[in-house]
Amino acid sequence: MNDIKFRAWFEVIIDGTWKMADVRDIIWNRGMIVIDVFDDNKLFYQPLDFKLMQFSGFHDSKRTKKYPKGQEIFDGDIVFWGKGDNAPAERVFKADGAFWVTCEDGDRILLAEVLKGIKVIGNIYENPELI
Repeated sequence: MNDIKFRAWFEVIIDGTWKMADVRDIIWNRGMIVIDVFDDNKLFYQPLDFKLMQFSGFHDSKRTKKYPKGQEIFDGDIVFWGKGDNAPAERVFKADGAFWVTCEDGDRILLAEVLKGIKVIGNIYENPELI
């Protein structure tokens, strides 16, 4: 069973900047989403604007000291796959109950089918110039 995890790209109410952080809780109350986000040991409540990204249950092929199992792959991540670092960067997205990667021809392929050699290089919010 895979962990159900989310991260959020959210607007910090105090200064209007945008940050990415792991989501600790999502609480549905009175039709409103409240998210508690840990970032640099601070707790943010109820960001005014945010985008949730779900963990796919998969890790990329990079193995580093920081990511010994590989980096977690989320909806919204930008990856290289297939032809290595010379391939175009493609977006991971969730649709029809599964996680997919876009293809050069505009089609899509299941993320699970292209895990060998896949590398996370950023995400659509922090690195939109990669697409």
